[in-house]
Amino acid sequence: MTTYDQITIGLPAHLHSQAATLFYEAFGRKLNPILGNDQRAIAIIQAGLDPNCCISAYEGDHLLGVAGFCHDSSQLVTIRIHSLIQHFGLIRGVWRFGLSFLGHRRPVPGELLMDGIAVSRAARGRGIGTQLLDRLYQFAREHGYQSIRLDVIDTNPDARRLYERVGFVATKTQEYPYLKSLGFTAVTTMRREVR
Repeated sequence: MTTYDQITIGLPAHLHSQAATLFYEAFGRKLNPILGNDQRAIAIIQAGLDPNCCISAYEGDHLLGVAGFCHDSSQLVTIRIHSLIQHFGLIRGVWRFGLSFLGHRRPVPGELLMDGIAVSRAARGRGIGTQLLDRLYQFAREHGYQSIRLDVIDTNPDARRLYERVGFVATKTQEYPYLKSLGFTAVTTMRREVR
């Protein structure tokens, strides 16, 4: 585990539960149709966590923030069919697993795909998000990536401003008016070149 100014590649085992909760708090509205909206969702997220696919910020036993990414065919959170079946039964579990592929994104060669960033409410305003993104950039450079790609929804202008501030540029926007019930109607793809 490599440490950089309280920012660490990977996620210590004692923080997995906090990471799942933080991820759900950040993305729960989008994940509710697949995972539900209770403790089952957090358990499913935790079961699918790959602690090697994130940058984490923490102080002692408190997770401040996490930035996930896809690397070596792995990602921070993988929704696993056996977890869905365990929590929802065979039919509903398989159906929910099929839903999980609707928003599935794949990285292209030479591109580090970001798999979400979340900062705890108590740690916001301390520059944690910026530090996570800076360390993610270093990770991308150390591993030979040429760019970093992420998606941001139209109802999260604060995140978009953060991404722009650290060098991400919008490359395309896709409209999804039928997803208004999930809290957004458009997704913008952003890239940052790795020099």
